[in-house]
Amino acid sequence: MISSELSLDLELKIRPADIEDRSDMDRLILMTFGPGRYARTAERFREDPSRCPGPQLVAYRGNMLVGLVVTHWVCDDLGQKGLFLGPLAVRQVEQRKGTGAQLMNAVIQMQHGHWIILIGQMSFYSRLGFQQLPHSLELPTPTAPEKILYFSSQQHIPGKHIKPCQNM
Repeated sequence: MISSELSLDLELKIRPADIEDRSDMDRLILMTFGPGRYARTAERFREDPSRCPGPQLVAYRGNMLVGLVVTHWVCDDLGQKGLFLGPLAVRQVEQRKGTGAQLMNAVIQMQHGHWIILIGQMSFYSRLGFQQLPHSLELPTPTAPEKILYFSSQQHIPGKHIKPCQNM
């Protein structure tokens, strides 16, 4: 349930998304990114029929969806598998309260040695251990190179080309 009122005294609960969350997730993504979301790289991966979904997490306060993070398994030209992360969406009233960081930390805990790649602001993601990719990356949409960030607990660096993995 998405509402304009939100009590921040309720405990934040993060859990894997399920089918019942889908419509609320779609509404939150629309509220957060607007109709321009269809031009975003993350949306290109979301709608690719060959995609293999990775972990998808939702954050609730009471019965209200306040945040979400979606990932997809991707493979690079070096034969490595990793996660493409996006979108990360947090309700405006919940922003700057640590919800996005908690969702990100939950995904990082689930990555099991695979790298994670995303498009975002270094000012937010660097405190979570993300760094700028040291080379260009071919993506489905034009992307500023300084916004292509990655995380790897095992110092694996993604290759220069990624595509949705067919099977996981």
